[in-house]
Amino acid sequence: MNNFGRDFLKCKDCAFYYINKRRHTKKELIDKLIKKEYDVSVAMEVADYLEEAQYIDDSDYARRFILDAMRIKKHGLVRIKRDLVQKGVDRQIIDSVIENLELDTSSVLTDLIASKAFNMDLNDEKQLNRLYGFLLRRGFKYGDINEALYEYRNNKENV
Repeated sequence: MNNFGRDFLKCKDCAFYYINKRRHTKKELIDKLIKKEYDVSVAMEVADYLEEAQYIDDSDYARRFILDAMRIKKHGLVRIKRDLVQKGVDRQIIDSVIENLELDTSSVLTDLIASKAFNMDLNDEKQLNRLYGFLLRRGFKYGDINEALYEYRNNKENV
């Protein structure tokens, strides 16, 4: 067995160790293998092999990441997209997955506003700016925040 074959098998074993611990994007896995001082070409070859064998799948990773980020972390699509791009998922894959999922960001936003604004005086500009900043950092669009706050204020007045 030549040197490349031995390196490939060792690198593949290391990659299996990583993907058994948690899901990784193809880029994350390559970066981890390179950090472990495997040759770049070997790391890419192993990642291609694992992708072909469906051990790693960026679109499945993106789908799961989006659903968890919205349901558990209460993040908006802007932040989710940014996080996925940082993890090495292609923008076309992200857009495709978002398009195929039926996401209700407005309910997540409404729940966040209800929990955060409960003890706030929304007529106080400083507190309102803090709420806007919080929601923008969570990845919601300014227009969506305005709309949700308008609905929240109307519902609060009607109760």
